[in-house]
Amino acid sequence: MTYSNSQNLQDKSQVQEEEITMNLEKINQFKQEIDRKMIDAIYQSKIFDFFVSKGLEGKAVKVKVVLDLSEIRNTDIIQDKELRDSLRGIPSQEMTITSCWPCNGGQWCS
Repeated sequence: MTYSNSQNLQDKSQVQEEEITMNLEKINQFKQEIDRKMIDAIYQSKIFDFFVSKGLEGKAVKVKVVLDLSEIRNTDIIQDKELRDSLRGIPSQEMTITSCWPCNGGQWCS
């Protein structure tokens, strides 16, 4: 009987690890999508010309997107259930995604 309980705990632990991995993958994919959209927005807007006019071309420019996770937890505004559940699992109230404008010869800023 001890083996059975021990096996159940191991199985449950493995399932939780797989769920966490899936959640992290979904969140990282979401972050990458936001990053691409923000970079596109910079290049397709007048802000790009502004950066160039101020000598910021090729310099580190960071744009932050802050998601209100409490709003996501309390509503179904995100249609993708897996992503919504993954974001709901983040313990903080906000999630900040920083997009960087390429600098140093096209290398990404950190």
